[in-house]
Amino acid sequence: MSRVDEEIRRDLDRLTRPVRTEGVLEHVARRRARRRIVWRMRVAVLATAVVIGSLVGVVGLNRVFAHREVVTPGGTPTVTNPDASHTARPATGTDFEAFPWICDETQLHADTDGDGNLDEIAVWSPATSCDAPDVGQRYVLHVSGNKIPVGTGSPSPVLYGIDQPLPECDQPFACMLFAAPDIDGDGRAELAVAFNRKGPTWLLALYRVEVDPAHDRYALVRMSVAAPGDLWKSLFDLVPGPATFAWGSSAGESHTMSCDEQRGERLLVVTTSLPSEQMPGAYDVHQTLLRPSKDELVVVKTNDQTMSEVQPPMPNDLCGAPIQGTG
Repeated sequence: MSRVDEEIRRDLDRLTRPVRTEGVLEHVARRRARRRIVWRMRVAVLATAVVIGSLVGVVGLNRVFAHREVVTPGGTPTVTNPDASHTARPATGTDFEAFPWICDETQLHADTDGDGNLDEIAVWSPATSCDAPDVGQRYVLHVSGNKIPVGTGSPSPVLYGIDQPLPECDQPFACMLFAAPDIDGDGRAELAVAFNRKGPTWLLALYRVEVDPAHDRYALVRMSVAAPGDLWKSLFDLVPGPATFAWGSSAGESHTMSCDEQRGERLLVVTTSLPSEQMPGAYDVHQTLLRPSKDELVVVKTNDQTMSEVQPPMPNDLCGAPIQGTG
């Protein structure tokens, strides 16, 4: 009997055998949820292969899915390096494999590492399933990107993914990507994450990506306010430490953020407006001007004035970056 006939016979035999189907759909759903992060990384790999084409070559494409996973301060990164071998992920204190479902997710694309390519950013709630009571109890900030190491002589890209737990997201279903503005004008987007909601006012944290592909260092770092900060009379004053900003407007109270160029320097402007204590019907407006310095925001100036005009509407962008749905 020829080899082809033998293969056909085996295939026909298989068709007559009973097939067990119990639990198949549940198993497929679990595998699909676990593989969504891997899918993101593979999309980034394919996009990079198209861009660098002849530089990577056939050998690079064959090896591009070899993984090395490392841990960096503040996050649980996954690094993909064509020249690296696979090693086990060290323990980080947050076992995302125990919560394989990706729920309550928001996504956007922005250049977080300054290479001119859009990176994928997402915030989601890892859970045992999306109808389980643990949905919304914890959140993760994820960035997938790629960099070509400088000074190594290798054109092969380093694909990286960073999973950063968001402990500040302690209010269920009030954690989401807000915007991805370039606050300091360096061509790298910072990430504004809404992590709490008090009525119509959102509380925001700012994160930035720190990337050093030559040394396999990738991290998401929350930006902070340098001492002494700026203490005015608002419930959302800028205290030293991890930066928390307010965004929203109600009952004559308004909180916004914007960017401004002054004397060749790009500044973050935090504006707070409250009903005036001295002039009924007017507003006391306080502005804090902060200079970004890597992962720190330094107060350089404050402005105060009383305005009798009606408050302007809330902006629909943050330093030129569109705001995600916050209805």
